[in-house]
Amino acid sequence: MSAKLTLIIPHLRTLLTHLGSAANLPELIDFNASHWQEQRNHLYHPDCQLLSLLGLPYDIDLPHAALLLHSGESNDHDDVRRWHAMVSPVYIEADKDGLLLQNTHLTLKHTESLQGELRAAAREIGLRFRPVEHPDAMGILSGDDNLEIRTTPLATVPNRRVDTILPNGKHADRLIRFMSDSQMIIAHHHLTEDMTVHSERSSKLRPNSLWIWGTGQLPAAPSRTRKATRLYTNQTGYLKLAGLLDLKSSHLPQQLPRIQPDSHVIVHIDPSEWMRFNTASAENILMNLVTNWLEPASLLAKKDEVRFFLSPCDGYIYQYHPSNLPWWKRFLPF
Repeated sequence: MSAKLTLIIPHLRTLLTHLGSAANLPELIDFNASHWQEQRNHLYHPDCQLLSLLGLPYDIDLPHAALLLHSGESNDHDDVRRWHAMVSPVYIEADKDGLLLQNTHLTLKHTESLQGELRAAAREIGLRFRPVEHPDAMGILSGDDNLEIRTTPLATVPNRRVDTILPNGKHADRLIRFMSDSQMIIAHHHLTEDMTVHSERSSKLRPNSLWIWGTGQLPAAPSRTRKATRLYTNQTGYLKLAGLLDLKSSHLPQQLPRIQPDSHVIVHIDPSEWMRFNTASAENILMNLVTNWLEPASLLAKKDEVRFFLSPCDGYIYQYHPSNLPWWKRFLPF
């Protein structure tokens, strides 16, 4: 049974203060279609969908998730386009004294460097990080009663559990700062070192970028790319718009591909622009998107079934339809 958790989001200004420019989007990431197809069955499970562990002010049933830690050492590798050369998975497992941050393929040099960074970052926000002598482990992250550690089973991996670090109330902004300073990236737990990515304009992800992955199905090669908006879609209806999106209807991109009502849509907004918005206006913003962006006839007819949420932590607006995401049936609209 999935863990049930509540995350209280502090004031939007507090979040932005701690995130700063950390959530800036990397350049548009393209996918090696043949490689993705080869890895399709291994990497993804139908029940796994994109989820941000930050920015969820509701009680939800938690799908599978994990933390990734950016190694910051991509220049040491010949091929910086290799995913595992740039971003290093940190699998999280339970420990009686705290949280075990387990790393599967960092070199010893990277591990020792990151252990020092994690210890310093943890100390700054009142947590403790204790390195452990293990070839695949980073160390134990622990805290006081203000740090909640929840465990959820992985349905796709027998006898394997993944834990989630959650702040408790007033410490939410401190955890976000820890994640930003330590270059942590929230991501789908099925990401592996075998994944290959490359960028249109850069072969290297920007450091300190909070990036969230996972669509439930593997993306095919981009079916269309508009350089003016750096937009692409795939066959699942996943849509990404890199850069700033002005939410005034007159400035919305024109002739976007139609999105079926049973798919999900992700839109990114530059975090610096969040100062203009608050949750009270979220419904108007989202309905603006529905009216001007999506297929009005097909989507608005089912608008009572559509659930939205707004995440200031990563600059995304999320829209889900319960029919293909059963655990979101409990999800409350604004």
